Amino acid sequence: MQPEINYKTFEIARVSRGYSQKEFAERLNVEQGTVSKIERNILGVKEDLLERISAVLNYPISFFYEDIILLSPLLTHYRKRKSLATNVLDTIEYNLFIRKHFFKKLLKSVDIPNRILHLNTYDNGTPEDIARLVRQKWNIPRGPINNLTRVVETAGIIVLQIEYNDNKLDGELLPDEDYLPVIYLNKNLSGDRQRFTLAHELGHLIMHYAKDFIPSMTDNFEEEANRFASEFLMPENDIKASFYGGVSFPQLADLKRYWKVSMAALIRRGKDLGMINESRYKSLMIQLSRAGYRKSEPEFDVKKETPTLIYQLIKVHLDELGFTSEELATLLCVTQSELNSLIDFYSNSPLKVVHNTHSKHSLK
Repeated sequence: MQPEINYKTFEIARVSRGYSQKEFAERLNVEQGTVSKIERNILGVKEDLLERISAVLNYPISFFYEDIILLSPLLTHYRKRKSLATNVLDTIEYNLFIRKHFFKKLLKSVDIPNRILHLNTYDNGTPEDIARLVRQKWNIPRGPINNLTRVVETAGIIVLQIEYNDNKLDGELLPDEDYLPVIYLNKNLSGDRQRFTLAHELGHLIMHYAKDFIPSMTDNFEEEANRFASEFLMPENDIKASFYGGVSFPQLADLKRYWKVSMAALIRRGKDLGMINESRYKSLMIQLSRAGYRKSEPEFDVKKETPTLIYQLIKVHLDELGFTSEELATLLCVTQSELNSLIDFYSNSPLKVVHNTHSKHSLK
């Protein structure tokens, strides 16, 4: 049976490339009404027009037969999205849903670990209790976490990155119809901010994203995720010793290097744990502002972390499953140049491929 074009993909493809209907119509040399009718499945698309659409949007024709599912943002994220322009968010998220759709194809041939825990605060204590339990279950040693992204990916969570030159968007947990755990991060954030954002979204995933969890808008999800992230990255029992005897402003730089979190996060953590009093807290924050660090802190050896799981999924298909680059591009419904760009984007991978006795391969 001949597959039918999925008319919804026309809007998805257009928005993912950042075109308005008017801009896209001009590039196609048609009326805007024609584009509108195509996207509403009122007007059929003949072969020559489909080829032009494919060329303008740089998607292969096969893309327009795909069943790409877009979901509404999670309730836990509604509040923090208000400062972002809708068209900007749509372009970012349409690209992410497309990419997630592609990567789910790769997962049909590869097993990844699944060590994800779902623990809500109604049954499992405070966000801090849950953070401690997750560290215990994942066998994370005491003290700072050297590479948080690796820890998260080892648990079976996919970390995607976007390039966006605006600090209004740090990252989010991406909803999925099958509850596939996907977190995306702004690649242009500083290393410390990326790590805290990832820990924050991990908190949402663990506490607020189970299939049977029904959120209430009266709950303070953002505060809970922040509390989880703080305890996960800076465990109370381990970090208190860092504040004994008081902390000077210059000492914060050394603490940042050790704990791999921002100086501002350290100051706030000390205050929340009662190790820094209110007046000292205000003094340190004033010094932070005077140094110009409130908006952008020095790196102090806290490097950005690179997700590796996506690259490894691609490499399994190319190196272990015998796919040619052209065949993989066909499977993912992308052009060869876009596949090459994806490989370049996620090209630093320490994970190893191992075989198992099943029909799938495994990543460990």
